Amino acid sequence: MFELNVFVDALFLVTSDSTGKYIPLVKELISVYEEVYKAKGNVEDQELIRFYVSILKSIIDGEVDLTDKNAIVKVILSCKTKLLSPKFEDIGETLSHTFMDRGEEDLPTDATLESMEKNIKTSIHFVRLNMTMRKNWGRISRAFTYADKLRAISQCKVELEQIVDYLNETQVTTVNSPKPTGSVHLTDLESLEKALIKSEKRSTHGVIHSGLQGLNRALGTAGGLLPGESMCYCALSHHGKSLSILSWALWATDYKTNVGVEEGKKPAVLFISLENEEQKILMDIFKIKYQEIEEKDHSTLNRDEIKNWIYNYFSQKPIQLFIERYDTEFDIEKYRSLLDSYESRGYQIILVCLDYMACMKVKNEAMHLGLLELATDLVNEARTRGFAFVTGHQLNRDAEKLAMVHPLPVKYYGQAHLHNSSAIFQPFDIMCFQHKVVVDSTGHSFMTYHIGKHRHVNTTPDTHKFFCYQFKPNGLGIEDDVGKEPKYISDPYTYDLADPDQVSLKKEKENSDLNIDILSTF
Repeated sequence: MFELNVFVDALFLVTSDSTGKYIPLVKELISVYEEVYKAKGNVEDQELIRFYVSILKSIIDGEVDLTDKNAIVKVILSCKTKLLSPKFEDIGETLSHTFMDRGEEDLPTDATLESMEKNIKTSIHFVRLNMTMRKNWGRISRAFTYADKLRAISQCKVELEQIVDYLNETQVTTVNSPKPTGSVHLTDLESLEKALIKSEKRSTHGVIHSGLQGLNRALGTAGGLLPGESMCYCALSHHGKSLSILSWALWATDYKTNVGVEEGKKPAVLFISLENEEQKILMDIFKIKYQEIEEKDHSTLNRDEIKNWIYNYFSQKPIQLFIERYDTEFDIEKYRSLLDSYESRGYQIILVCLDYMACMKVKNEAMHLGLLELATDLVNEARTRGFAFVTGHQLNRDAEKLAMVHPLPVKYYGQAHLHNSSAIFQPFDIMCFQHKVVVDSTGHSFMTYHIGKHRHVNTTPDTHKFFCYQFKPNGLGIEDDVGKEPKYISDPYTYDLADPDQVSLKKEKENSDLNIDILSTF
């Protein structure tokens, strides 16, 4: 069976070599595909494969200048308009951005091209063998028919010997069929029951709420992160990415009461740091929680007092929090092994916080492709295993320039401002841009947020997607306002005058108090 990645390789193979030496191989791939697989296989994959085949044909037959990336992007956009249904439009956009952003330094190496070429040749070989085996399946069927019905052992032996000879001649190796990460049989009650249970677990029953009412409001009806949902905080350096990622780990342990894990499993939150050391993260957590609970300075406490306070606080929580620190050799395979190790020890991970993605080792030497592949793998792991995932990503120089001319640049940050790879915008469910603002007239510091993307959620008002919070005067992050008076605002520059959000909230409270007073008179 042809897989989608074969045609992706073919596209990068053709567009990375202006001599045309790979064109005959790609033509052979297209020919074999059209001969035997045009109307077979997964419907969604076939739509995407036809999209890539159309691009390849247009490039080859149209003799497109392979050194002109604008010409390639024009072909991609044309094929996207003609072939892709609305649910795949973002793939076409991502592909066009990938080629538009590609520079000389991003071109695949000779080793990568050789690997792509080998992958295509191998796929063609196995598809042809598969078709040959289908034609010879009658011989195998007859052998078992003789053995089962007629018990003609001698005839069966002859047939089986012929099959063995055939396999030896063609040197066919057994290839396991792919195993889906999930499936539903629509006329099987048990299969339907399992799918509906999974749907319930990943609906609002399993939501993880943040400690900020403004953020929960911005995340729509669910009011938080759903199991399997992925979120990426995007900001310039020193604009709070690590703080936001760490906050989710604490929010999950503090506010997640309806855990809903499988029977016999222990719920856990995993915080993976590739930037800050574990002892620094521990002390940051301690300072935040100690000041929040005790409302006094921690500097007079000794080591044993700190240790006992942390233990007593977190041992009361139904969800355990683990912090793990790794170096730059940490890649997707080590990440999967880490998740497997927790599962084997009886834990069910409900949230992974990764600080942060770009520090992981990527497979592809072209950074923009490597990051796209890594982001896709991380998001798919979360979806498949059913835990929420939060990470961060750096913004580029264009974002820095934007911040110099706009008082609230976070409202204008978007896909084009992602560092090294704008294509990572596509895999994540939620993209949250953030930017720290200091108001010169007051000296007050605020974190401004904007939800730039939320997959499958289109009912959240635009006015809810942008919000701000003031930093604590002691510098220990932002105060949670869940269960308290809302603290989010819509404009840090007018906060001391009369912020629209705060005015609206005040009116709601006054009306509520008035209603209570009126009712109490009856």
